[in-house]
Amino acid sequence: MKKSTNRLIIIIMSLLLSLLLAVPAFAGENELHPISNIDNEEFSISSNEEMSLEQYYKLIDYFNNVEYSPENDSPLIVNYPEYYGGAYLDDSKKLVVFLVEEFIDSGIKTEIENIIGADVVFKEATYSFSHLMTIMERINSVMIESSQNDYIVEWMIIDKENRIQVGLLNCNEAEIWNFKKYIIDDNSIYFIKVENKAVEDINVDTGVAIGSGSSGGGSVGYRVKKGNDTGIVTAAHVVTTGTYISFNGVNFAQGTSAWQCGGSVDGVFCKSTNSSYTPTNTVNASISIVTIMRDPPAGASVIMKGRNNHSSGTIQSTNVSFPYGGATFTNLTSATYLRAGGDSGGLVYSLSGSSYYTTGVHRGTNPSNTPVFSKSTQVAMQLGVNRY
Repeated sequence: MKKSTNRLIIIIMSLLLSLLLAVPAFAGENELHPISNIDNEEFSISSNEEMSLEQYYKLIDYFNNVEYSPENDSPLIVNYPEYYGGAYLDDSKKLVVFLVEEFIDSGIKTEIENIIGADVVFKEATYSFSHLMTIMERINSVMIESSQNDYIVEWMIIDKENRIQVGLLNCNEAEIWNFKKYIIDDNSIYFIKVENKAVEDINVDTGVAIGSGSSGGGSVGYRVKKGNDTGIVTAAHVVTTGTYISFNGVNFAQGTSAWQCGGSVDGVFCKSTNSSYTPTNTVNASISIVTIMRDPPAGASVIMKGRNNHSSGTIQSTNVSFPYGGATFTNLTSATYLRAGGDSGGLVYSLSGSSYYTTGVHRGTNPSNTPVFSKSTQVAMQLGVNRY
């Protein structure tokens, strides 16, 4: 009888253990709410991510000698010091800061901790972030000036690796040799094969969020002012200068000469032409987007609201470049949210604390098939517009 009781206890304990093991290992405070379409759900980020984003924005403001405030826009130009190798959020959403190897024991850690707090991970880097930016600018410059480099598909900073990744069509010895000889040869660069081409998310279906002549339409980005004129921004490949855009078949704005489809921006300012249609800062009648512009780091969460998708994802690279349609796009940001044709021009925003910040304008995908967007700070600078 005693043996039977012991055997029963063992069976019950085994069943309980199997149930416990079925619980996800990372469930809890730091687990992101998995969202594919958040129209009817509330988006949230972990407490780790909230703290890490505040630390990151404090660090960037410190580099620019600006006192941190949650009301600050991300700076248009950052004065990266030579000891800084970049930053990102790791899988647990903790801030990781790269320090260039010769500065790793120089007291810089303590200096940074005094500014942003001690709960940060430091890693040794080979290259300064300013060096990586210089290399990217060199590649951008050559690609913009020359049309003889069809084998070069894309190039981007891989923030988490402190390296630059260049995608080549075949990635054979000849292409690598040509790149090193005629573009640039630098140890920070590594090569991969990328066969795909970039995609623009426009669609010719009827019933689009905004219609725009022959492009078929796209999505509203966010409201802005240019001087005394009010209106919206959307993707430049959706709306050309002089083209009217419509909502539910009614024209409400017109594309202006503040238009750029290449470089760091795929965007256009569309001036309001119908006083019955007023742009708002509201998403789905419930989410209020503040007019402060923020550039989150790699690993941070962002949300894209387009005609077809309202989806969250994670930033993969803060500096992506590639040629497309006769133009070279530079310094875009890639992230893993869902997208589809017709989402071009849609709003990309981010959550920090209790506020939803303006972050960018969705474009489409890069050649690696990852969604990309123009940074709102770049849109403001290049088009001369302001959020309101």
